[in-house]
Amino acid sequence: GLERSSMVAGSNTYRGNYLLLSNHVLPVGKLSSTLLSMADYMGHLYVRTGTPEYVRHIEQGSLRTFGGHTTVIA
Repeated sequence: GLERSSMVAGSNTYRGNYLLLSNHVLPVGKLSSTLLSMADYMGHLYVRTGTPEYVRHIEQGSLRTFGGHTTVIA
């Protein structure tokens, strides 16, 4: 039924995404005895919205508008 079809759809989505994103999680270099993936090397940062780091990024940031004005958030 519905459970089986959603499991198949989820499995296909995972396989498709894995093929596209697998190169970014493979180790590409070593920096001071730490393996780096391509995502680490390119500087991608995944911060979950519930963590204090996310709140800290927002507090120290600024808000840019289309008019070119900058509003400081802090």
